[in-house]
Amino acid sequence: MRTIKGVPLFAMACTVLIGLTLSMIACGTARDVQFVVYSSEDRVPLYQQAFDAFKAKTGIGVEHMQAPGAQVQKWEQVITRIAGGVSPDVVGAVSVEFVQYAANGLILPVDDFIQRDKVNTGSIIPILVSALQWRGKQYMMPYGASGVPLVYNVQLFDEAGVAYPPDVWGRPEWNWETFVDTLRKLTKTDADGNITQYGLGGPPWDSWITLPYTWGGDWIDSKLQRFMGTSAETVASLQAMQDLRWNYRVMGTGGGLLEGHAAMVGWGTWNLPAMIRSPLNLRMAPWFVVGTHPPKGPINPNGLAILETSPNKEAAWEFVKFHTLDPEGNYLFATAAGSLPGTPQAYRRWQESIQTQKPGLNPFAFVQQVAEHGAIIDIRKVTTFNDINSVMVPAVSDVINNVKSAASAMEEVAPVVQTLIDQSAH
Repeated sequence: MRTIKGVPLFAMACTVLIGLTLSMIACGTARDVQFVVYSSEDRVPLYQQAFDAFKAKTGIGVEHMQAPGAQVQKWEQVITRIAGGVSPDVVGAVSVEFVQYAANGLILPVDDFIQRDKVNTGSIIPILVSALQWRGKQYMMPYGASGVPLVYNVQLFDEAGVAYPPDVWGRPEWNWETFVDTLRKLTKTDADGNITQYGLGGPPWDSWITLPYTWGGDWIDSKLQRFMGTSAETVASLQAMQDLRWNYRVMGTGGGLLEGHAAMVGWGTWNLPAMIRSPLNLRMAPWFVVGTHPPKGPINPNGLAILETSPNKEAAWEFVKFHTLDPEGNYLFATAAGSLPGTPQAYRRWQESIQTQKPGLNPFAFVQQVAEHGAIIDIRKVTTFNDINSVMVPAVSDVINNVKSAASAMEEVAPVVQTLIDQSAH
């Protein structure tokens, strides 16, 4: 276990005070926390607010190291820095794909820190904490979650005389059949039969990985050992997407909500700034119920990873604690990252802020999705996920484009994906 006693003091004149952070103990000589994350230009000032609040409380500065937006490219940059002897301290915007990096020894488990500081992880939404564990260890502390709720244009519902989706989850009348009927009423054609407005803008998920949970399906079993893409539930979810586009003709190929060409989409919460800025009357809604399956919606638990090679681990831990457990730090950081904060005080403040900026948007639907109905995308925990993704993307595309049925497409890829799962470090 790491202790403050083991930290070298760089200035003989320093007075050691109990309870001060490492940077204070070192009289300010410890370097800033080097933090790697992607951020669009409009989010940089938001991150800086979080960093300023952290420095005001701890005296520790933060150096924001910009990274590519894609996870693989971000980690490639981190690994390159480590190989060059200039390891960062903390990597952000990490979800359950952390396992492939933990298995390679890149991420430091934080259990010793948690025990030493008597940290109460029970103050965080439980599903977020458990999702970022592997082999019985807490590899990351969650600061919140992003995900894919349904979002709809109230005006287009009103024009069509269609009832709105419910505001809360689990209403039995908001089921698959009602959803399809709603989309039919919201889809418009011109005199020549061309579709001018879709009920649903496109496949309502963030790529193939987030699809089957509402149907009671999954891509992998709970032990991360068996491919479940050929299960009846998962196949049904894929076939439903093909049917929405080609049989019912109520779903486009993507987007259209902000342009007024689609009444509803499945839209990631990372698009919240666009929702808030839009002059349209937009509203979040829960996912529908399919059969007797419990209502589920895909979420991405987001956490902060301390690197094993960090030369500044104590300060890195202070950074992680502040942004995941402190109500102010958690709110500021999660807001900058485009996530629902993980602690109750922070997510209530997040909800109130959104309601103030965009009355009627109903962020509570997503709070419920995370806290009570969240589906974790476990296949991303497989260490060979990147290879699996390269197989699955074209296979699912064939289904959506009506090239193959869902059942035949999944039967074709199942042996390949299963072999890749077998090669993973469980």
